[in-house]
Amino acid sequence: MADLLDHIKQAKHNQGFAEQLDRDQGLRHWDWLITIAFYSAIHYVEAFFVTTFIGHTEKACRNENQHSFRQQTVRTLLGHNCWKSYRKLQDASYYVRYLAHAISKQKPGIAVTYYSRRDASDMLKLELKNIREAVEAELAK
Repeated sequence: MADLLDHIKQAKHNQGFAEQLDRDQGLRHWDWLITIAFYSAIHYVEAFFVTTFIGHTEKACRNENQHSFRQQTVRTLLGHNCWKSYRKLQDASYYVRYLAHAISKQKPGIAVTYYSRRDASDMLKLELKNIREAVEAELAK
């Protein structure tokens, strides 16, 4: 299993790629920017978890959905603001990965139509930043 440094390195690796995409003025795949930002968030959160009694989500939530377990634990251990940012990224990533809005008929079309480029950029710059800062604050204790 990955340790603290592995998760931090992977989170930063993913975040760096998302930031590179965000700088691309011709970007037409901001749905992927959202997904990459969420994957970065998972690694930041898992980095924190390995320093606690939880260890890794995969081992801690034997009878639960991993995403649900991680989300609840983020809320409990990292606070409401971090949870809100995590939930926003998780939901947005789900919608664009599975075309969930189209399935529910709320917003037919392909993933890139669900959010604006600005929305995707804000998720990276605001929501992922909130998660990273909450994790860093806890790790600094």
